[in-house]
Amino acid sequence: MGAASVAIEEVEHVEPSGQAAPPAERTLASARPGAKCDTGMVARISRLLSLIISGDTLNLDKTKSIFLEVLDLPPDVDLYSIRFAEVETWDSLAHMVLVGELEEQFDVMLDTDDVLNMSDLKMAVKILEKLGVDFTS
Repeated sequence: MGAASVAIEEVEHVEPSGQAAPPAERTLASARPGAKCDTGMVARISRLLSLIISGDTLNLDKTKSIFLEVLDLPPDVDLYSIRFAEVETWDSLAHMVLVGELEEQFDVMLDTDDVLNMSDLKMAVKILEKLGVDFTS
């Protein structure tokens, strides 16, 4: 089975008002020329792809970005103040997606106790450290 390729290209974003938005840095877009994109979804996918592609991202920043993306939180939220089930978007389904993204990005496997105990960012970092992920650099 061959590796999937992802085309990343510049696209013109259109705000809900119908006016063109400033060009995004680099975004995932449809292969159709002139295609309109949902800027919020494209930005989230783009940030997640950049985490996957870049090898030099610090692990804490990577973990925070995964939390922001999966839980669909604004970038200015204090991630240390949120806890499982206290945020509308962090329900049991989002929790499993979060676990899956962390496992995939850090090439680890959380056991059942870790999944159940991961109630906030601090606990996620503690669990990942236990599994060998380095958060010192």
